[in-house]
Amino acid sequence: MHRSIANITLLLLALAAGAAGAQPPRSVPLEEAVETSSRDVRLPTDANGPVVFSNCGTCRLNSLRLSGSTRYFVGTDPVTLRQLNAFVAAHDPIFMLVYYRAGTSDITRIVASGKLH
Repeated sequence: MHRSIANITLLLLALAAGAAGAQPPRSVPLEEAVETSSRDVRLPTDANGPVVFSNCGTCRLNSLRLSGSTRYFVGTDPVTLRQLNAFVAAHDPIFMLVYYRAGTSDITRIVASGKLH
């Protein structure tokens, strides 16, 4: 019986030592974002077009893709792409965030700052 307790104790100590030396899991970003102004982004009129943007007035142009699962927001309010375009046109210039899947050019959501009402 004492031998079993000793073996269990040794096993627990070995497991604890292994866990103490283990590296924590590495963080992997799932999503990235572009901060831009409505003056530096061109939104398409339908969900099949690219979003063309620049991070600044003199930076080179980049493009990302919309998909059927892309979501659009004004502040925290969900809107359609048509509503987003209308809001941006009426309130230009405004701050915008374009989120996309890390390692791809697939846009997950676009958020325009402001309030609908």
